[in-house]
Amino acid sequence: MNIVKELKSHGIVLPPATDSGYRPGYFEVDCPKPYCQKAREGIDPTPLRVDIYPPNYAEWKCRHCLQAGHIGERSESTQQQPKEEAPEAEETKTLLGLKKLHPNATSIVLCQRGRDLKILDKLGVEDVLALPNEGIPPDSSEYDRDPDKFWYLADVADKIKNWNKIVFVFDDTAQGLSLRQELARRMGMGKCYTATLSRGTVEKTLSGLGGDELCADIKEAKPLPIFGLYELDDFEKELFAYFDSGMAAGVGTGWPNVDKLYTVMPGQLTVVTGIPNSGKSEWVDALTLNLALNHGWKFAAFSPENGKEAHATKLIEKRVEMSADPKSKERMTFDTFYNGSLWVRKHYSFIESTDEMPTLDWILERAADAALRNGIKGLIIDPWNRIEKKMDGFRAETDYVAAALPKILRFLINYGVHGWLVVHPKQQEKDRKTGKIPAPSLYDMAGSAHFVNMADNGIVIHRSDSIDDTTEVHVKKVRFKHIGRRGDTKLSYNLTTGRYVPLDQAPGTYTFGAEESDGIKTYEPGDL
Repeated sequence: MNIVKELKSHGIVLPPATDSGYRPGYFEVDCPKPYCQKAREGIDPTPLRVDIYPPNYAEWKCRHCLQAGHIGERSESTQQQPKEEAPEAEETKTLLGLKKLHPNATSIVLCQRGRDLKILDKLGVEDVLALPNEGIPPDSSEYDRDPDKFWYLADVADKIKNWNKIVFVFDDTAQGLSLRQELARRMGMGKCYTATLSRGTVEKTLSGLGGDELCADIKEAKPLPIFGLYELDDFEKELFAYFDSGMAAGVGTGWPNVDKLYTVMPGQLTVVTGIPNSGKSEWVDALTLNLALNHGWKFAAFSPENGKEAHATKLIEKRVEMSADPKSKERMTFDTFYNGSLWVRKHYSFIESTDEMPTLDWILERAADAALRNGIKGLIIDPWNRIEKKMDGFRAETDYVAAALPKILRFLINYGVHGWLVVHPKQQEKDRKTGKIPAPSLYDMAGSAHFVNMADNGIVIHRSDSIDDTTEVHVKKVRFKHIGRRGDTKLSYNLTTGRYVPLDQAPGTYTFGAEESDGIKTYEPGDL
């Protein structure tokens, strides 16, 4: 078998130097898939890695669209040999063993490194643990180009949930602050405390002031700021940063025209509504996919109307931009589907109850588990009407909503997570003149006006009847001006891939007029 010719039959062209034959090794070339080439236009010209092994075997995978395949049979001599595990450094301690803890310990001291653990242990500080050295998770593969540095938390998540008080004894450095913030976000800020070390580190405080002063610093640990009374010292750095740079916007949505109206900030709640079959769920999924691709975000999704298998399949299709439908002429291969599932596995967790309708408290408990185990930064609840509403003590649903939304908001702030809550509107009547159902307002959401009043952002998704693939994005409410502003814009939806692009970038669908040159229309005051 001629490897070069066989690869050409699959559209894969190796560099000219290999035309007279092949040599073992790997090559990076252009992906032959037209949709992949179009998506990468002007960037990343050689995303396809081709590995060649003697005597007649080759395999390939595209880092952009994830399509993969192989030709020939791989001999035993080319199989990868298992890597020898490096011996553990003497000072490396992990949370995995929990050897330093009493069986029912609920108050824990966390230090930054193994030698800090030894110092605190000698001073008699009980129930103290050191974080492991940063490293790649033991079950990671070449696919994980950005492994989770906090992988070890998943192995002890059940124990961490039982800790009522966690004291961080970390260095007073940017690295120590970053470490503290991410761990507190995952574990729940309400039970996290931080010790201010007199000399900045455990070692310097011990050598300069002695063990009694170090122990005193730990005993005087203060709770992390969360709700309540704050002193300016608690947010001095953030205050000066606001003066220097202004209040930071949220992260981009992946659609430049939408970014002008709406960005995504951790700790906020966005309600999304729209008439049936307008694409509310599809839009939220596509948005979270963009956040995962562009910013590395992870998500937990409660989406009972999809079901976890169908929801995961939709996300895989969006990621690889190909259909998984057996009826599709351009259906993805199993290898591509599998590689897409690896990506979805890394970025999404699915909340699904064996009960027909779970409670909001149960959903938020599972989301807290996902924050601890996986470090999620986004929570999807889709839709609101599939949550069990225990009406004991409430006269009407609007009273229940008034009590339930603060629970969601507290969770989002405590764990540094952005939430998307999909709420169906009340039944809409057709416009008598046009015969079409107009886009609803935020006050048309079924259940309560509290959805509008309490949420940070409100968005209406509407699909135009005149243009099949046109989706209108109406940003009706933005609480903070540094996050965005009210207005509407349009996206073009690709039925095969499930992805969206700004409408003016879609071929042959729409041309913005002089008054909408940037694809943005702003609202008049009071228009919700």
